[in-house]
Order: sequence, then structure tokens, then C-alpha cells
Amino acid sequence: MARSVMKSDAQQMKEYNRALVLRLIQQEGPVSRTALAKMTGLSPTTVSVIIDALLAEGLVRECGSSPLATTGAGRRPILLEIRPEAGFLLAVDLGVTNTTVVLYDLASNARARRTAPTPKGQDAGANIQLIVRFIHECLEEAGVSLRQVAGVGLGVPGLVDSERGVSRYSHNLGFRNVPFKEVLERQLGVPVFVENVIRMTTLAEKWLGAGKDVSDLICIGIGSGLGAGIVVGSQLYRGPWQGAGEIGHTVVLPGGPLCRCGNRGCLEAVVAGRGIVARTMARLEAGAPSSLRELPSEALKELSAKVIAEHAGQGDKLCREIFWETGVYLGLGIANMINLFDIPYVILGGGVAQAGELLFRPVIETVRSHVYSVDPDQVQIVPRQLGSEASLLGAALLVSMETVFKLPGAASF
Repeated sequence: MARSVMKSDAQQMKEYNRALVLRLIQQEGPVSRTALAKMTGLSPTTVSVIIDALLAEGLVRECGSSPLATTGAGRRPILLEIRPEAGFLLAVDLGVTNTTVVLYDLASNARARRTAPTPKGQDAGANIQLIVRFIHECLEEAGVSLRQVAGVGLGVPGLVDSERGVSRYSHNLGFRNVPFKEVLERQLGVPVFVENVIRMTTLAEKWLGAGKDVSDLICIGIGSGLGAGIVVGSQLYRGPWQGAGEIGHTVVLPGGPLCRCGNRGCLEAVVAGRGIVARTMARLEAGAPSSLRELPSEALKELSAKVIAEHAGQGDKLCREIFWETGVYLGLGIANMINLFDIPYVILGGGVAQAGELLFRPVIETVRSHVYSVDPDQVQIVPRQLGSEASLLGAALLVSMETVFKLPGAASF
């Protein structure tokens, strides 16, 4: 099926077609001109004109020929791919637990990486200093100068004003109205793009991962927090106030456990890492038998959802019950999102989701029992394909879309 092409004036059409072809080379490459024409619906002549320009710019390169002849007289088509060294992209994941900076080339190969615990209990200045230091260390390690960098993509948890590059509110990190874009651009001298971290993840999964073949999806991340990214008509949906997808702060237990946002009974407070630990400890304190009791007291004080999942996998009854309940609560939240958006395709990932079937089975059963707007048999809940790298790849992709592909507003196709 040919990909749809936007109708606009001649210059906008030219820019869009260039961005579309370049994006498909990155996503599908190595790929031939003939294949690109079929995927885009553009004429072979138009595709060749675009490719010639991209070759002249040094953004793509020829990389041999296809082993199968698809053109007349047995000729094998020349294949094209992104030229990795044509540009570099800096990706930052400012997470609740760790801060990671990765330098990618244009073909999404990681050239250098730095990770450290996220500074807490301080103002955002400490986070910015860490990010800037890591950026310079990555550049030095890879032998790349800032002049070769197309830009920086920064993923931050919580509410983000992506147009101004401001972290409006992150209760997990204690941020409020932090102008990351302004400060980092002043210090680095390159474009900076700031976005909610789960939307960065959603962008990567839509382009390169589990969402490549669908136009509408919900991508959920569950770890120390809980959030969702929404793609409608192959475009990232942010909402008029850029707060769409905050599934973690929908109330499922009125008067329930206190959430870090200040409300009680939020889904995040029940099913994210802290909520799983809190519910487990409450059962232990009430006398429930469990192999967790065999842990040293210090280990029990540092109990995590990962350890609970490990004991559940070994057959511990309490831990299995905790994860089943977690899946039921999460499934209810997902079913509500499906009913609201009429989107049955859900990508689920994050640290807690690494529990696998312990979580996915109750989630799927609960969702299929509670969806109304779609046929339960149409519901698909799949794991991330890109794992923990998704948010970083998404940050790099966002930079490339805005600066290299030259498609302002990005997050389209």
C-alpha cells in the first residue's frame, strides 16, 4: 500500500517528500529507489531527483546492489542507506533513577555513552551541570566537535511544554517550570528539543520498534512512574495543553495510597514500582507467608519490584498475587484508554513490564474483559522492541526529524 502524501503548495510538497524518503531510508534501509517509489507512491523520477539531492548533500550513500534482480534485463537495483557520519545527535534521558547521555550518529549507532544516578534534593542546576559534563565527555571520547552535532534531544518525566522546552512539572524530580531548552542552548550553542520521556519512547517504537506497521497506538511505560504516549493517524498526540497520556494520575482507588503528585489513589501509586513494594510490605506486616521473609533485613528494607517479580517467578504465592493484582489494576487503566481513544494496539514496557507473563497475562485478560469501544479480539498488547534504549533513540530521532529531515513539528508519518 502506498504511503499517503500531504497535499500542499509546491515547496511544502517538495520538503515533505524529501523528509518522507529520507525517513524511509533510515527506517527500511538498505533500500532501492524502486522500493522507495512503491512505499511512497511517488514516481520513480521524483524519487531519483530526491535521492540525487540527498547523495549530493552527503546524507545518504550507495551501499551495493540487491542480491535479487527486480528490474528489467536482470539488473540488480542499487541499494541506499543513511550515511552515519553525516551528522551526530545527542540524546539525554533525565530519569528518576539515572541520567543517561548518548551520542548517536545519523544511522542511530551509539558512539559514546555516560550514565550516573540522577541528582536529587537540589535545584535543576545540578542536573543541567551533569548533562553538560556528560555531553562534553561523550564528544571527546568519540572525537566529535559540537559543530558536527545537529542538536540535543532531552526526555524528562512529567508535564513538558515541548514548544518552549520547559519542564512544567515533574513531581518525581521536584521540577517546576525549568527552562531546559533556553539554558542548554545558551551553554552548548546547538538546538535543544525537550519532550516528555514516554513520548520519546513512543516516537522510537513507532519509527523503529513494535509500532512500525500501525498508524494508531498507545505506548505505556511502567517503572518508577507510569505514563503513556498516544499516536493517532501516525502523529504523536500531545493535547492542547501538552498533557495527554497521563494515565498514571487517573484515580482508581478514591482515598487510596498517597501519590507523589499529591493526590490519593492514582494508578501510578498502585501499580508502579513503589506501589508494588508498598502493597507487598503491607501484606508481609499483616503476617502473610512468603519466601521474601528469608531475605536479610537490609535487603528487605531495599525491596524492589524486580526482586518481588523474581520471587513470583519462583512460585512464591504472595508475590504472584501482588503481580496479578498489579496486572488487573493496570489492565483497567489500559481498558479505559482504549475506550477513550478507540485504539486497540498497546505497547507496554518499562522496568516493571520486565516481569513478562506475570504482568502481561492479567493485563490482557482484564483489558479484554473491560473494553467497550472495540472488539476484544482486536486488542493487541505487545512488549516494547527497543527495551530501555527506546527513550534515547526517540530523543535522537526527534532531533533528526527537526534538523536533518527538516520537518518542523516532527513526530509525524
